[in-house]
Order: sequence, then C-alpha cells, then structure tokens
Amino acid sequence: EVRETNVIFDRCPADFLGYLLSHPDAEAFELEAWLPRVRAALETLDLIVFVPIEGRDRIKLPRSQDPHFRIQVDEGLNEILLENSLNFDVEVLQVAGTPQERLRQVLAHLRSKRDL
Repeated sequence: EVRETNVIFDRCPADFLGYLLSHPDAEAFELEAWLPRVRAALETLDLIVFVPIEGRDRIKLPRSQDPHFRIQVDEGLNEILLENSLNFDVEVLQVAGTPQERLRQVLAHLRSKRDL
C-alpha cells in the first residue's frame, strides 16, 4: 500500500455543506446530524484553499447550470470557511487571480508556514 503524505483534493467536505445549505430544499437537510462527520473530516486537512467567484468569473458555465445557485453556494462557502459560521478548526486561505497567481499565493503561504 502506497500512502501519500501530501495530497491535494479538488473539493472538501465544506463544499458538500455549501451545496446542500444553498439548495431550495435545504430545510430538509439535518445539518446538526452531519456536523460531527464533516467536522472530523475537515480536521484531517492541513489547509483549505478557498477560490471564490471573482468579479470577472474565469469559468464559463454550461447552460444547464444555474448562475444564481452558484452564487448562493459561493456565499455559503464564504460564511462557512471565511466567517467560520460553523466553528470548524481548519486553516483557510483565500486566493484570487489567474491560476498562476493563485498558485503563487498558495506556495508563498506554505513557505511562510514552513519558515515559522
């Protein structure tokens, strides 16, 4: 069995909550029942890199996706991750700009943590 010590995930458990809590049927979701699982999963992560929707969005949405729902999810993730509305114990770094600029921001953050 090969175990990686450094893994990058495209999504994290907070995304799951962002989508569910923004859904029109969100009141049917039992947040309190899921919080211990989500909290435990998030606490295994060293860092969450949050890439919010930018003013000039870099991702062209297919016609099948609702842009308003996407904005609601982004706002929900902002509350969950940056405002820490659910009191998760996880480090969050918000990045912006081109993919290269985002990468530079993440690498600079990681270097600063290593130098501490």
